[in-house]
Amino acid sequence: MAGDDDVKMDPSMARPVIDRFTTMRQSLSNAQVSVSGAAGLVEMGCGEFGPVVSDGSDGFSIAWRESLHVTADSAGIIAGNTNVFEIEITRLDNELATVPDISGGGGRGPRAE
Repeated sequence: MAGDDDVKMDPSMARPVIDRFTTMRQSLSNAQVSVSGAAGLVEMGCGEFGPVVSDGSDGFSIAWRESLHVTADSAGIIAGNTNVFEIEITRLDNELATVPDISGGGGRGPRAE
């Protein structure tokens, strides 16, 4: 439990850290869409060879979307927990635990217990 003797940042010092990670989270979330669009543009740019590169661009897109999703979540967690001394780890695990969908469908499912 947090007590009166806990060392805490001054709120004016914590605010820029929180803002930076909140902005980072949003930027990373927005980049997920950009990656999908870029993969589509690559396929279109290949013209008649588009189907040949489709499998590779799908894998590229899926890997980057998942990576950006994980880092966006991490940035949000850092922003939400900056200057906070108590974290409900069980709740956090249950809310954020997912298994990546690598089928190409873009969905996300809950982590198998």
